[in-house]
Amino acid sequence: MVSPPARVGICPTEGVVGSYIRFSPLPISLYSLILYSDGEKSKGVIMRVYIVENSKFLRERLTKLVAQRKDVNVVGHAATAQDAIRGILRVKPDVVLLDLRLDEGTGFDVLHHIKGVADAPLVIVLTNYAYPQYRERFLAAGADYFFDKSTELELMLQALDTLRYRLQGEKQQKPRQMYSVYSQPLHR
Repeated sequence: MVSPPARVGICPTEGVVGSYIRFSPLPISLYSLILYSDGEKSKGVIMRVYIVENSKFLRERLTKLVAQRKDVNVVGHAATAQDAIRGILRVKPDVVLLDLRLDEGTGFDVLHHIKGVADAPLVIVLTNYAYPQYRERFLAAGADYFFDKSTELELMLQALDTLRYRLQGEKQQKPRQMYSVYSQPLHR
């Protein structure tokens, strides 16, 4: 059996645009996420996700997409920074999907507050403003992932699957098989 990586996110590699892995103890591929196949439906493991998105349409769409994932439960959502901070601190989700621009405040305000508490959730930034300076700023401030919602939505969903297995592993349930999406080696 293979253990999942400790953490997955973005690795800034010169000349490459997109999302790829960092913080992994395993040799992995560029432009890939580590995916796990447990071969059987896991029992009773639920990852709790909180969605912070100012667009009602996108919030509803993300809620449906995330709720379709195996063993994932959407436990709340918010459109403003203050509502998000209050909700996240109240329900204590495992993962927060965080938009950069909100109705009142910013995703950075939310990230700063929630990463300052004990047992902070993992944060996946999902934005239409995936500029390099925003990626660097959010990752440096503690975001665990950073995805462009217009081009990397499927990667975000794969990241949720990876995190689900990570949480499963913390509860002594290990995946049976590991595979990488692509085979091009990552050069550091």
